[in-house]
Amino acid sequence: MSYYRTFLILMISVMSIVSCNSDDDSTETELSIEGNWIISELTSNGVPIQWGECGHLENMTFLNDNTFVWQLYAVTSYSDCVPITPPTTGTWEYLDITTVELTDDDRVFQVTFNETTLIMNFISEPTVENPEGISILFVFLRS
Repeated sequence: MSYYRTFLILMISVMSIVSCNSDDDSTETELSIEGNWIISELTSNGVPIQWGECGHLENMTFLNDNTFVWQLYAVTSYSDCVPITPPTTGTWEYLDITTVELTDDDRVFQVTFNETTLIMNFISEPTVENPEGISILFVFLRS
């Protein structure tokens, strides 16, 4: 009888440990746009654009209060990279798990993203030279 009692206590102990461990493994990582993204690629109507010496510094930061900051840079006459002030700021809102709508002072556009890459594609305002606008594609990498 003592063998069965020991066996039963051992089995209950093992089952308790296993059931507790399975709860710990059930955590899922959520995809989040929050954080800093550095520009990697820029195209205009499908043609790659060389954005100059400071382009690699341009970045977007998405904050947990649903705001974003898009910092652009310019080159001075001394070839120094300086931030354009003020940076572009606005708000963001999830449309689904991989799509976010950005709103700044005068524009609303969507970006898609995954763990490592953020893609922003939009059409510029029409002009006399480009009555249909220009397709602009930005690709950012998570930093």
